[in-house]
Amino acid sequence: MSENEENKYIIDNTDEKNIIRYEKIRRIDKGYSAACYLLKCLQDNKYYVGKFKPKNKEINLSDSQKYLFEQITQKNKKDLDSERKIHQELNHPNIVKFHKAFEDNKNLYLIIDYCSKGDLNNLLEEKKNLKEIEVQYYMKELINALKYLHDRNIIHRDLKLGNIFLNEKSELKLGDFGFSIKLKQGEENIRDIPCGTPDYMAPEIIEGNHSKKSDIWALGIIMYKLLFGKFPFVIKKESLKRDVEKLKNMEINDKQDNIKISEITFDLIRQLLEFDFKKRPSLDSILKHDFFRAEEDNEGNFNVKEKEQEEKIEDENKIDNEIKEKNLIGVNIWIEDYFDFDNYNHCIYLLNNGYYGIFFDKNKNILLNPNDPKIIYYIENNLKKEYNIAEIPSNLKEEIDCFNCLKDKLNPYNDLIINQEKNNFDIYIRKFMEEGNATFFWLSNNDMQVFFFEKYKRSEILYCKEKKVITYVNFEKRKFNYSIESLKTREINNPDFNKKFKLVTDTLYNMREKIKSKNK
Repeated sequence: MSENEENKYIIDNTDEKNIIRYEKIRRIDKGYSAACYLLKCLQDNKYYVGKFKPKNKEINLSDSQKYLFEQITQKNKKDLDSERKIHQELNHPNIVKFHKAFEDNKNLYLIIDYCSKGDLNNLLEEKKNLKEIEVQYYMKELINALKYLHDRNIIHRDLKLGNIFLNEKSELKLGDFGFSIKLKQGEENIRDIPCGTPDYMAPEIIEGNHSKKSDIWALGIIMYKLLFGKFPFVIKKESLKRDVEKLKNMEINDKQDNIKISEITFDLIRQLLEFDFKKRPSLDSILKHDFFRAEEDNEGNFNVKEKEQEEKIEDENKIDNEIKEKNLIGVNIWIEDYFDFDNYNHCIYLLNNGYYGIFFDKNKNILLNPNDPKIIYYIENNLKKEYNIAEIPSNLKEEIDCFNCLKDKLNPYNDLIINQEKNNFDIYIRKFMEEGNATFFWLSNNDMQVFFFEKYKRSEILYCKEKKVITYVNFEKRKFNYSIESLKTREINNPDFNKKFKLVTDTLYNMREKIKSKNK
């Protein structure tokens, strides 16, 4: 192999029985001490991102140079090891997935998921600035990821647009934990040297005081830049302390280049960019801010719902509580996430009981048991067979291989409920189809689930046939259960639900009419 060819590939030979080769496609980014490359794994043909940190080069070096490079190598190894320890423990739909770490004689490597739509910097370069409703979506996803970290006593310490990525579904993924640190139990802050990116750096970090509230400041910078396309303050690395002192009395500009935002949006920015970190809001209180309850009207104004609509929601809450008191429960097993391809002939999916499924050829399913990865269940025309993974037929093996390449596209929308004591492979997809902005799924127990995707948001309607209960899951993941009988006798004070429920009933009616006409 020539030197050029050798430089084109990296090899993970950690397991000598399973050597994995990655092809370097192109450089994505080069940071202070590491370079990032887009990689293609030659074993599974999937794309990944590789973070490279150089090791010591001993050729033609003096003793003093060798010592210096050895110190740099040890620091790089320690930094990457710290990043690996934090990242590999994380499992959240809004955090970039960690795969592995290894090294060769040239570099230390960290392999993570590839997010095909780049980072929020790329999005901002394309759009110049975002609308408030768009920023609301991204901020909510980012706060969900950050709350997951803070609940585990992890401070990110380098929140910025370049570390926030988008996958092919435009779902937000927080990454790069190179500066992240885990607090000890009971610790609220630590003393450390300043780190991160100056424009996003909280004032107290300049003084060496690091806490979770430092990440809150960065949220404010991110929110402001997404809305205006510019930073609210100019902070230079060479004059950090002097520039930060100016922030104490500096007013935040709420108008840039004729871009106007609502008062509720600017109020949240002011709270996030509070100079005194002790006065900054918690993540839970941020999510309760009016900014996350506001909607965009037909004229493009971004406001909280009118009082009349708020009263309707309160009525809904009362109804919902009454229903819960009556123990009205809908479906038990449902689809957490799915990915369809091949013109709706194939679909991989994840159920809330932890089972993964593959739907193909209109009437076939493969279910993978979360309690025993060596066992799969094959279902055709409702007839079930159990196979050991080592003995499956070649046609099913092809489906499994395809699934393994696409599996990482599936993320739990809620917490999974996995029964470790017994197998449950009675629930699987029988049929699915698309209608407008809705995707319909019919399950093997005759339940139905409909997904709606609008303006980056997901909502669902689920129907439990046995119990005759409709469950509506709104954009905020709140669930409302209604009996079919109650829907016949009263109108629900929820325009969003009514519109979607009408689409569902109209679609089902049209399907029945088509069947009738064919049978004539």
